[in-house]
Amino acid sequence: MGLMDFFKGLASSPAVLPHFFKIPNENTPDPGALEGVFETRQNYFTVRVNEMYLLESRKWFTRFEPMVICLTEYGYNKGNVENPFVVGSNLLKTKIKGDGEGMIFRDTRVAGLHPYAGGRFVINIALYSNEIENYLQKSMKLLENISGVFNENITVFLKSFTRISNVIINGIDELIATEKTRPLFGIRKEFDPAANESFSPGYYVMIDKSDKNWEPARFFVDKDNSLKYKDGDNQKNFREDEFILFSIIKSNERNDYESLPVYKSYDDILEYAKGFPEIGEEEKKKIKDMLRVLNFDMVRSPDLTEPDATRLMNKFFTKVKETVDTRFNWGAGVKVAEKDFLSDIDAKIVSM
Repeated sequence: MGLMDFFKGLASSPAVLPHFFKIPNENTPDPGALEGVFETRQNYFTVRVNEMYLLESRKWFTRFEPMVICLTEYGYNKGNVENPFVVGSNLLKTKIKGDGEGMIFRDTRVAGLHPYAGGRFVINIALYSNEIENYLQKSMKLLENISGVFNENITVFLKSFTRISNVIINGIDELIATEKTRPLFGIRKEFDPAANESFSPGYYVMIDKSDKNWEPARFFVDKDNSLKYKDGDNQKNFREDEFILFSIIKSNERNDYESLPVYKSYDDILEYAKGFPEIGEEEKKKIKDMLRVLNFDMVRSPDLTEPDATRLMNKFFTKVKETVDTRFNWGAGVKVAEKDFLSDIDAKIVSM
């Protein structure tokens, strides 16, 4: 069974269906940050595995290695994409620590930072057990590395997004097809605004299947993104069973914009302007034309929300204008700029 078939068939595979629920927002460290819904091209989303607890009784890292597979499905660049991420032994061994009768893994980003492009958002996540002597172990480590690079630099691979995604998914399919790799528990969670299920931020936990009746209201997330359980008046770390705590977080600005293609265009404009000891009308006109193209590209960029594109364009424009002003030949005649249709930013560019 392939990865997509596994996730889509979870509802008919009760053996691997865990307890799954959303932690009440008021039981999290910053409830205000979880208010509202994701609005199309207005917010970014990030998915993180905040904490995972593994029991020593499963003989982890002696006979078996854990492997978390996360597959997010969402709109991107006028289409729908499947973004795979593998949390394997390489990452686990650097972030996992002993904790009494088990081991704790903390905090890794498995999807994002991306603008919400509207429509359906799906997260599939599962914990697998992989025998250490599995001959495909090297393949798992390679897939883990590739999916990590892919997720961190997704804009770089834009033209090859689907092809690279399929390569990773096909590699995962080969891994999970062997009897030496088996699913322990997993979920498929769909947010579909068209079906009246809004896409909103929050913390979610899946706990290994058992006959216990967990009450969501008794679960809390502390400031360190650790899962707590309130028993009576006592609130303590939840260690009753294996679990994965993950979050979907909303943000309005991205601070990694220097990795985006539009930043390279801005940097080229800035270097062009800095290349002249003195700027005349001809050079200034070319810089304005370059800024217009950049403004258009930023508005259309699938990697920026509309408000953030405006914020960054203002930032870029201000820096370029400062550079031009220090070099402009004010003795030359200045032409009166005509009004343009492009936006407030373009008006600023014209009047620069």
